[in-house]
Amino acid sequence: MSGFRFACALLLISLGCTGDGTTSTVATFTSTSTGPAATPEKPPAKTWSHEIASHEVDPADLAMSAEGLKGLCDVHLARARTILAEIKALKGKPAAELSWDAVLGRVDRIAFEVQIAAGFAELMNLAHPDEPMREAGKLCRPKATELATDMMLDPDFAAVVRSYAE
Repeated sequence: MSGFRFACALLLISLGCTGDGTTSTVATFTSTSTGPAATPEKPPAKTWSHEIASHEVDPADLAMSAEGLKGLCDVHLARARTILAEIKALKGKPAAELSWDAVLGRVDRIAFEVQIAAGFAELMNLAHPDEPMREAGKLCRPKATELATDMMLDPDFAAVVRSYAE
């Protein structure tokens, strides 16, 4: 279990990075009519959407309520299922279309989405002082397990991976 907690901590650290090892903060400013001083604008409210890039997710910002935590779980598991459908759509395609990016790269993206969904939820389940947050975190693990089981038992998924391996 300590390895899992370590992985969760690494996930939290990595989600604060831009991919090149640097952290990124976005601030917007507007000029006031009373002078040249800039005043910060309130950033737009974050909403759950499939268009949010995984590397832009900040679970500490988006999932610090029970509803937010449920949303984090559901959105990322839905994204993982969408990626799984993309892989399964390759069944019967010519070998030239079965590249690493198209098959195993997508499997890697599924693992990443599941880790975002379940990793932070598990951390909240284990460590959050408030019962509603712990309960919301607990609800994600069975959903992630169901996705993993569905994927590993899916004959179309297996056929695409087998074709890629050949």
